[in-house]
Amino acid sequence: MRSNTRVTVQGPFVARELGLGRWRLGNDDPGAAEILIHGTEPDAAVILERGSIPAVALEWHAEGVRVAVTTHADGVRTLDAGSVLLHEPQPCLYESLPLAGFDAKAKRFWRRVFAIMRVPGGRFVLRFFTRRG
Repeated sequence: MRSNTRVTVQGPFVARELGLGRWRLGNDDPGAAEILIHGTEPDAAVILERGSIPAVALEWHAEGVRVAVTTHADGVRTLDAGSVLLHEPQPCLYESLPLAGFDAKAKRFWRRVFAIMRVPGGRFVLRFFTRRG
């Protein structure tokens, strides 16, 4: 079993304090990574509130997480945290799955159904054809 794991995540990140030693590193880009840090040192604000953060290196150990924050002003500064949650969105996650799709006949059928639904009284026509005999 491996005793530690290392990951380097490219930003840019902006740090936001959530209170009680918790921080969120992220940005407004929906495809960007997000880092949630819990149980930080009291002086974490000195390291994290230095503006834009271009990169963060995370190293998990049995006793906690070492967070190396790279800033333009100070270079690399490290802090210790109790736990870190890293969320990296996977945009192509479902492309390899054999999901159901519609062939040309099915697409044509459903286009006709929805076209009939848009006509006034179309619901009643569809209900008439689909009722049990």
